Amino acid sequence: MNKIIVLFLVVSAAMAWDPDAGPQSSMSPMAPQGYDDISTSLVADYVMSGVSSPRGIDYADPWGIIFMTDYGSDMFYDVDPSSGIIDNTYAVDPSIPDIMGIVYDLSTYSVFVNDWNAVMDMWYYNASAWSYGFPSPISTEPRGLALDTSGYIWGMDASTHLLYSFDTSGANVSSWNLSSDVPSEYCCGCAVFPYQGDLGIVIGGYSWPDFYFFRWDGVNMVLLGSTATPVSATSSYGITYSDDLDTFFWLYKDSGSQYHLCQFDVSITALQRDTWAGIKTAF
Repeated sequence: MNKIIVLFLVVSAAMAWDPDAGPQSSMSPMAPQGYDDISTSLVADYVMSGVSSPRGIDYADPWGIIFMTDYGSDMFYDVDPSSGIIDNTYAVDPSIPDIMGIVYDLSTYSVFVNDWNAVMDMWYYNASAWSYGFPSPISTEPRGLALDTSGYIWGMDASTHLLYSFDTSGANVSSWNLSSDVPSEYCCGCAVFPYQGDLGIVIGGYSWPDFYFFRWDGVNMVLLGSTATPVSATSSYGITYSDDLDTFFWLYKDSGSQYHLCQFDVSITALQRDTWAGIKTAF
């Protein structure tokens, strides 16, 4: 099974000084009938320690580590995916005051991050040095990032619900408005992955109880359906996928204000749009 997902994080923000603000509700949106049947299964759940305000995550295939940003400490970490333990810390350049999303580019061995608030630029870390990349095409509330197999970065705008795609120079920008398909609350997570020969995309929200799945065939962006998060959370921050392990990882906060790294699997039963008959498929 070919499964490549690189997810990106998106955190809710109502004003440009509080990344955890934003409208919330007790609504529990579900995929309408006729959409694909999607479910999750919990694999493992780790309580994290030594973090301040973690925000973005990305599984770095084939190195077997998770990169994670920390907005509160101005650091990014590499984390052991089998324990949630931080192995190494890296200081963020002072020119990046509000680090959010992160994604690893294997082709250049670079870690890309997006800034937020007053700056909102893209930077990258390579050979122990920071370099300025380009102004972020995600201009309002940039959050999580992902990189597809064609070398395009994907990211979600937390407030406008615009999904963006652009190359690693900041050019060739495309966008899709997902406002009619996802809840009105702020977005807080996004990943891309190969799906039946096309590109699959999963979107999460800061206060949403569900993940939303889309399919991009190069022409159309189609909602596949939604499914509940694998465990209950008060705040959701990021999601990523490992092609090596064939599994997802999710960053969230529980009711006791503890951060967790959760590992889970996803299955999709592709249904005909006019019937409930379908065939079992997988990432």
